[in-house]
Amino acid sequence: DTSRLIDICIAERESIADVLIGYGWRHLEQIVNQDKLIAFSLNSPEDELFRTVVDFGLAQQSLAEDSKTSGNDAEPLALPISFRFSETVPKICAATISLMDKTFAMARQLGGALPVRDHRVLPKDRPPSTPDGADGADGSFVVSAACAAQVANLCLDRLNASMDQIVRGESATAEILCQYTVNLSFLGQVRAPLEEHAQLLAQISPSDMAAAKTKWWDFEDTCAKFATTSEVAQSLVTKSILGKIDELMSGGSSVDWTPEELSEEPHWFVSDTIHYLSVTFGPGSSLNLLPSAQTQLTYFSSCGRISDSIIELLCSPQVRGVNSLSIYSLSLDCKLLSEFARNSEVPDLSTAFARLTQLVALLSSGDLEGYLDSDSRMQKYMFVSPDDLVMVLSKYQQLEGSSRIFSTSNNQLTVLKDSDVRRTIAALK
Repeated sequence: DTSRLIDICIAERESIADVLIGYGWRHLEQIVNQDKLIAFSLNSPEDELFRTVVDFGLAQQSLAEDSKTSGNDAEPLALPISFRFSETVPKICAATISLMDKTFAMARQLGGALPVRDHRVLPKDRPPSTPDGADGADGSFVVSAACAAQVANLCLDRLNASMDQIVRGESATAEILCQYTVNLSFLGQVRAPLEEHAQLLAQISPSDMAAAKTKWWDFEDTCAKFATTSEVAQSLVTKSILGKIDELMSGGSSVDWTPEELSEEPHWFVSDTIHYLSVTFGPGSSLNLLPSAQTQLTYFSSCGRISDSIIELLCSPQVRGVNSLSIYSLSLDCKLLSEFARNSEVPDLSTAFARLTQLVALLSSGDLEGYLDSDSRMQKYMFVSPDDLVMVLSKYQQLEGSSRIFSTSNNQLTVLKDSDVRRTIAALK
């Protein structure tokens, strides 16, 4: 006789609801924690998540360029098919449906209602008659389905809060942020399938749904939170990359800016930064998951940060002097930066370096007179700030034994005359 056990379970329905929420939340969190953050693919209709992808319309929503959808749910997908989201998305969808089914079944066994703490109230609307013919609210399919929707909503709310903490955390790299941007965006679009499943469990008619005063099946707020967190993650991608650039560029403070030997290599900290960007923006990068406009904006922000960092360093007290050899190294830096811009295939990306490249070109050519001429300045040095130029010129130091250096093949070096430097500084102050 299990009647006594059933009575105990009914008396502890609120605690059972808490257990279901804890179970569902831990399962969803486990899915996220095990995510390898790589693009999800379907190769066969036999794949475990194939049905979930179809039922949730994920194939039709996918932004993958090579995905091919039939446009009709009744037709098979053209496989193999790849997506921009990772396997976390269909797994969360499948787990949520399973959680709703388990909660619904438990609620039915315990009389229909499982009170859920600190969440939306149970529906006050009752259909004229329950589908199974039972009388009373506790016996209705609607109340059990409402419990299932409430538990699922609360678990998804907690999941979103956890993912929000991850994207805002200090350890969130650009790659993590990009994949979370996409995953959260898709999770923000699964409202309709979840609501349809809740209505299916309730066996509620369209007329009863239209007459309901409380939309107990609603997942709008939950999905909207996923969409908001996706926007947060996307906004933090550029911030993450700029933070890494700042970290790499800080190495410039340890460079000898008045060297005595000529180097034919760019500054190491600039090379390291460009290598990082080449990988970050490379063909296999998760940054390519973002809209192209966002990616291009990140390109320009990153390149502009490099340019600004070098100039700010040159103008800072950390650099006490510069000479022709360090200016020559800066010209090699500019060549490396320009090459990166060309290889990126982003239109006009080289303009992001203009503040630096024009300043270095001016110092390398020794064309100080040209800068003082307004027409020439507008044509060749429009992005060179007089304050920046004065600051760098005030640190300029002559080379010892420069005649020996220029007797070699390094005839690209230009020595600025002290008289020209003083005259230019006086004219610009």
